[in-house]
Amino acid sequence: MLQRLLDEIPAFAGYKDRQSVFLYANKAYGVLIGLPHHEDVIGRTDFDMPCETVACAPMFQKQDQEVLRSRQPLRILDVHRFADGKWRAFLVTKTPLYGGSEKDEPVGTMFYGVDITSPGIIELGSLLGRIHTGADPTSLVGAGSHLIEGFSDAGALTRREAEILFFLLRGKSAKETAVILAMSRRTVEQHIDKMKRKLGARSKFELIEVAIEAGYMHRIPDSLFSRQLSISLG
Repeated sequence: MLQRLLDEIPAFAGYKDRQSVFLYANKAYGVLIGLPHHEDVIGRTDFDMPCETVACAPMFQKQDQEVLRSRQPLRILDVHRFADGKWRAFLVTKTPLYGGSEKDEPVGTMFYGVDITSPGIIELGSLLGRIHTGADPTSLVGAGSHLIEGFSDAGALTRREAEILFFLLRGKSAKETAVILAMSRRTVEQHIDKMKRKLGARSKFELIEVAIEAGYMHRIPDSLFSRQLSISLG
């Protein structure tokens, strides 16, 4: 029944066992990855795919393990060159896969990806990939794969703070960030001062260092995502 459901949705989709071995993937995924038949994915891992995504296999499997550990969905921006040689961007969601009750241990992970390919998002993925050059290949993120996160937890950055920090970490000034976010420069600077207090930084430069060490370079605020489709970060 799950296979029939995946075959009917327009996105690419599939599911894996707890060791990240594919149990099934739909036709859309098979075409994207370059398999003669989509069921040829069964029994393979991300290391066994006939396209350049194999370079990100360690990240994919680490993401799977994080979903199993947390039992929470993981949202990811994936930008890769697929089997046809073309670059594409997808919003991918990975969720726990349960065999019975959600009170039981997950039996694996399920994934689906929505195509959001556009020149702007390809540019964004390329930029972030260059920023992450040299990242730990077993981390959750790296070249071509980036976490999409909200900031609603108590004590975390607010939505506006997260948006401003995203641009600050990528070399934008307070003035440039104010223009991008349609707010005053003074308001941006006030948010920067609040972030310095939250993260224990004494200056803007120290804020950037602390934020990078805390992993904020690897996060994309989900509230910014639609805006970034038309914003050049180069």
